[in-house]
Amino acid sequence: VFNIAPERVHVTYQPIVLKPSAVEEDRITKFLKLYKLELKKYILFVGAIEPKKNLKRVIDAYAEIDTDMQLVIVGKKGWLWENEIGRLEFLFGKNFVRKVKVLEYVSSKDLRYFYSGAYCFVFPSLYEGFGLPPLEAMNFGCPIITSNSSSLPEICGDAALYVNPYDVDDIREKIEKLINYPEIGAKLSEAGRERVKLFSRDNYVKNLYKAYSAVL
Repeated sequence: VFNIAPERVHVTYQPIVLKPSAVEEDRITKFLKLYKLELKKYILFVGAIEPKKNLKRVIDAYAEIDTDMQLVIVGKKGWLWENEIGRLEFLFGKNFVRKVKVLEYVSSKDLRYFYSGAYCFVFPSLYEGFGLPPLEAMNFGCPIITSNSSSLPEICGDAALYVNPYDVDDIREKIEKLINYPEIGAKLSEAGRERVKLFSRDNYVKNLYKAYSAVL
């Protein structure tokens, strides 16, 4: 489009802001009790509640899984939010308040605990320009399930299970895979902690310096 030689293009990834902190397991457990959650007993989604985040298909997939794990949704209600979470009572009956928790606001400090305590993080977004939540999840060792499209494979590399974001069955199967084979989650957790180093502030500064040096 801009008729620029590829060698003159430099990519500098956005650095991750939410830094991991050494939180003891008993502190995480104590925090989660405030929300009636148990350590590694819930599936996490973080993001605005709007169609492009694809939360509706996450909920539909979760509804088909025979599990005691809860689904925790952290995000502000956005455009057409009713279409995304408006069917909870229909899908789960009056029990939906135990199965699914929707938290509109969580501070950055508290978000660390939710990432650290989650069994896995599900983020099959339809489109992302970058995709910060999966990076945050990896930063805290949380196994990732995300979309095989837009920027997400470039961001997550080999540290995620990928799904067709339009396929509810595929999303369900990948969640069940992590539930039934915890060793896969352990490998993803390790790979994620390594992958996220690429998005450190130090790397960002180095790459930005190289880009400016090439221009100047």
